[in-house]
Amino acid sequence: MMARNLAISANSEQFQDGGPLGETEEAGLLQINGLSVPQRRFLGAYYTPDDVAVCIAQWAIADANGNILDPSFGGCAFMQAAASILKGMGRRQPGRNVFGVDIDETCARFVHDCSDLVEANVVFKDFLAVQPAELPGAPFHAIVGNPPYVRHHWLKDERRALARRIAEESGHRLPETASLWAYFVLHALAFLEPSGRLGMLVPEAILQADYAMAVRAALEQRFERVRLIHLRQRLFDGTDEPVVLIAAEGFGCRGSLQVLSVDTADELSAVLKGNAPLPRGTTLPNGRRIAAEALRVMGTIESSRQTVRFGELATPQIGIVTGANSHFIRSEEELVDIGIPASARVPILSRTRWLAGLEFTPEDHEAAAESGARAFLVRPTAAMEPAPGVQRWIEDGLKAGVDKRYKCSKREPWYRVDLSERPDAFVTSTRLGPPLLVLNRGTFRCTNALYAARWNAACDVPPEVVTIGFATTFVALWSELNGRRYGGGVLKLDLTALCKLPVPIALDAIRAFQHVDEALRCGDEPAARAIADDLVLRRGIGVSRAKIDLMRNSLTELTRQRIPKGEEL
Repeated sequence: MMARNLAISANSEQFQDGGPLGETEEAGLLQINGLSVPQRRFLGAYYTPDDVAVCIAQWAIADANGNILDPSFGGCAFMQAAASILKGMGRRQPGRNVFGVDIDETCARFVHDCSDLVEANVVFKDFLAVQPAELPGAPFHAIVGNPPYVRHHWLKDERRALARRIAEESGHRLPETASLWAYFVLHALAFLEPSGRLGMLVPEAILQADYAMAVRAALEQRFERVRLIHLRQRLFDGTDEPVVLIAAEGFGCRGSLQVLSVDTADELSAVLKGNAPLPRGTTLPNGRRIAAEALRVMGTIESSRQTVRFGELATPQIGIVTGANSHFIRSEEELVDIGIPASARVPILSRTRWLAGLEFTPEDHEAAAESGARAFLVRPTAAMEPAPGVQRWIEDGLKAGVDKRYKCSKREPWYRVDLSERPDAFVTSTRLGPPLLVLNRGTFRCTNALYAARWNAACDVPPEVVTIGFATTFVALWSELNGRRYGGGVLKLDLTALCKLPVPIALDAIRAFQHVDEALRCGDEPAARAIADDLVLRRGIGVSRAKIDLMRNSLTELTRQRIPKGEEL
């Protein structure tokens, strides 16, 4: 049976421009700050399994006489678990020691339905606006639960200001990009008693987001022992959001922070109970677990004189930002129907999946266009504006309010997208597999779904050689270690990481360009990588087959850790 505790506990009043349910233009969507947000995601209807709530509460509650708080209790899964555990420890009225806060007053029915809970112990208010003196039961022996997973740009101004104040008062300033969960964690620390425990499920962002550095620092400075336990198994039905358990104990003493990684909820329970064997390999600060010997091999290749940072070879940048892709990027059939002349169409690459090999050719673009894909950017010049089809397209944009969108409103005129220089190559930014570097064999641009790269003037390495080095297991493994995991398990390399990415260079590898390209086009990435590994890593740098195999095994394991169960490549 699934508990009803919400990963996001919120109602529409906490967001700007979020009308009541049933008043949106499209069923199932809410308009939040100009964005269409799925109602399920907006309301946080993601449920935590009962057994997970119980095992976290069991770990957190070390004293039967202490009080327990869930600062965003939603459907009461953690509160019910706490009451049940206290009852098992001999408390006759366990509900007297269990307290909760939630912004949504409709959650009162969950408290009412649980005979072990006390309705007077819950407060319906934004937790960020609550001070310890206002909350009965404070300070608390243990704080457990799921803080809201609400993105910063969904918060209305008053709540954003409140969150900023909390960050300042905590002494740990957070960037304005921080999501709501981070402020909840910092604020919760003010409600703990000395030696208290914190057991909270938070997004994986705590391991990889820049803004989370302040949260990790606060935990390390305020607790004797902190474990951030990454859970590969997806807990919340309807979302691919990975979670990390903050298991912090000994509040009031500065101590250590350890990152662990487990595959299942059963393994999480074993770790909390102290019954789990030590994980094999090394767990890095971002939660990746890898064999120590593989790390040493990586370090040897990275320090080789034949390895060059990608930023020294090329300058990558984000592709074209239209501000409204559905209006500006169209299929050939749509353009004919509207009457857009050929002279107002710019061939564009808008999907990572169109990259089938080591080069993107006119034939590749033509194949995408013939399949009905949106492969053309509408960009009329002043001379084309009087054309009937162009006028119709402009009027459609005005009716849809495209001209009012942020990026469009900054342009003059709003409908003429700024074109960057033709790139020499494309690099994937997010992909389920390892990143790809693909040469531009035409006059194509790309959208911001990819990176556009131009070779640096000082670069004297043939582009084909760079693409082969980029296709090695070493680059794929480095990307796994330094990239970020996103929903669905996709791997993202931001521009900073891409510029730092070390590319092994072997000039002789140019003769295998066609073979690697063909293998990729046949959908056999392992075969393409094997060719690149043999020529670049083994023959070019002198890495043994055994060490290459070690990296391949580590790549397989890291990919397995990243991609949700049931979606493996």
